[in-house]
Amino acid sequence: MKAAKAILAAACAICNSASAEIKVTDLTKAEIPEQAQYKGDFVAAVTWKDKDGVHYVIESETPLLMTKEARAAMNDYRVVENTITGEKDSIANYELVENNGKIDTLRNLEADYRVKGLFTYHYVNSKKGWNLEWKNMDNVNQCSYKNLTANYLTKPIITDLDNDKKAEIWFVYVLGCRQYHLTPLGIREVVYVNGERATVRGLQITKNGDKTYGGESKADEKFMGLPQVIKEYGKKLWLKHVNQE
Repeated sequence: MKAAKAILAAACAICNSASAEIKVTDLTKAEIPEQAQYKGDFVAAVTWKDKDGVHYVIESETPLLMTKEARAAMNDYRVVENTITGEKDSIANYELVENNGKIDTLRNLEADYRVKGLFTYHYVNSKKGWNLEWKNMDNVNQCSYKNLTANYLTKPIITDLDNDKKAEIWFVYVLGCRQYHLTPLGIREVVYVNGERATVRGLQITKNGDKTYGGESKADEKFMGLPQVIKEYGKKLWLKHVNQE
């Protein structure tokens, strides 16, 4: 957890100069007002104030949850002993594996499949009260817990690049289900401008000797229609995180 927080803090270094006119404060989990509800486990949060009120942007994630299919399999009442671990489990979760015509083990089918979600929330506390401005969600589904990745690469980044006194809200995350370490993860760069989402999607870059994998990217129409100064910042932010660690 400490390492993850250090990565998020370092990743946000690019935003400091761009947010000079907006005083942004990091929040701990304990400092988030109870009105700002979120799903899952706390990852990071920031707050700032402008003419519209006090803003809160929160990142959270779910733990590795079992899929519906896995839970259904676990409901099978027949229980067997796993010959590998010695633990009791539902026979529905396993297939019989033969070795020279004899059954010698049970191989897990469903119980290791998971889903993980990432959530970002933007709340505003104004004279009219609390309001959820938007919620962003993404997830990886039907993936073995050993192969599943879904993590934020930045905490919420707040800028006012076009000097319109309204914040742009950025965050970057990766997600994917991969069996090999050289398989590129999907990467998403999201920015909310005036409450509307713009996104760049692509693959991180992995390298094996002189071979390079991934690196593709595509911006949606919303992103392409943003002011040039915002697109240029987005390009720098993308390049900062596109190389897979």
